[in-house]
Amino acid sequence: SMAVLLVACPCALGLATPLAIWRGLYQFAQSGMLSRDGAFIDVLAQTRTIFFDKTGTLTESAHQVVDFKCIEEWQSRREELLGAVSLIESKSTHPIAASLVKYIGNSGFADVISQLEIFPGEGIGGDVEGLSLKIGEATLVKNPSDPGALNDLAMREAGKRIFVFLDNTIIAVFVLKEIFRAGVSENWKVLQDLGIQMEVLTGDPEPQLNFPETIAIHAGMLAGDKAERVRVSARNGDFPIFVGDGINDSAAMKEADAAIAMGSGEELAQSTAQALLVSDRVSVLPELIQHARAIQSRLKANLYYAVAYNSIGMLLAAFGWLHPVVAAVIMLGSSLFVLARSTVPFKGITYVNT
Repeated sequence: SMAVLLVACPCALGLATPLAIWRGLYQFAQSGMLSRDGAFIDVLAQTRTIFFDKTGTLTESAHQVVDFKCIEEWQSRREELLGAVSLIESKSTHPIAASLVKYIGNSGFADVISQLEIFPGEGIGGDVEGLSLKIGEATLVKNPSDPGALNDLAMREAGKRIFVFLDNTIIAVFVLKEIFRAGVSENWKVLQDLGIQMEVLTGDPEPQLNFPETIAIHAGMLAGDKAERVRVSARNGDFPIFVGDGINDSAAMKEADAAIAMGSGEELAQSTAQALLVSDRVSVLPELIQHARAIQSRLKANLYYAVAYNSIGMLLAAFGWLHPVVAAVIMLGSSLFVLARSTVPFKGITYVNT
C-alpha cells in the first residue's frame, strides 16, 4: 500500500505544470509582455485569429499633421478656431488628440470647457467660449448641414482626415500621416506561417496604410461592431485574441478569449486585458505564440509521460514487486525529470504547430 501511494504521486500535475506556467510568464515579461494569468498562455497557444486595432496599436502613437485647411468664412478667425480645437483635444489621451495639440501648441484660451463629450471611435466635442465644436471622423455628424464642404476642403496630401464641425457644419479639416510600428510589416508573414488569421478592426473610414492582401480590413467600425465581429469568431472556436489600446476597444476585448493592451493605451483597455505590452512592441507576438505553443506541447508530454510512468509503477507496486524505498527513489527521479523539463528556458524556438 505504501509503495502504491508513493508511485501515485502526480508530480507532473502538482509541481511541473505550475512551474512551467510561471517560467513562461517570466519569459513573456522579459520579452515585454506582462501577464499574471496562466490561462492566457493556453489561449495564446490555441488562437487561430488575432484582431488588431489600428491607430495606436499597429501604428505609432504619434501622428504627423501635414496639412490644415478651413473654409473661407473662418480664414480670419483661423487662430481662434485652432485654439479652441487644441483646448478640447487636450482633454483626450488619444494619440491623434496628442498629435493635434502638439501641432497647434498653446490654445490661448482659459481652461473652461462645457458640454465636453467623448464619442468612442469617432472623436470628441465641447463648447469653448460659444463655439460648439466636434472634432473627429467624418461619421461623427450623421447629416452635416453642408456636405459639399468635404469637396471644398479636398487637399493634395494623402493621409487620415480629422474634421472639425461647428453646429453640424464642416468648417475645417486636418490631414495626418501615420506609420507602422517597428517590426509590424515583417510580422504578417510570420503570423501567417504560424497558421494565424489576422483582421484589422478600425474606426477609420479608409485606412491609408498599405496592408497585405491576406489581412482582412474592416473599416468604419464602432465599438459595438468590433465586439460583434470578435463574438462571432469566439463562437466559431477560433480562440480569438484582440490587441488594442483605446476605450472603444474594451468591449471587443471582453468578447475575446484573451486580450492584449498597449502600454501607452487607455487605462480602461489595460484593466480589461489579460496581458500588457509595456513597450508597445507588437512585433514580439510571433515569438510569444511560439513560446506558448512550446509550453503547451511540453506540458502535454509531461502529463502523458507521468500517466504512463505512474500506471506502470502502480501496477508493479500493487503486485508487491516494488519495495516502498525503491518506489520513493524512482518517483523522486520522475519528479526531477518533469521539473527539469518544465524549467528549461525556451530559446531560439522555431516550433510551429499547424
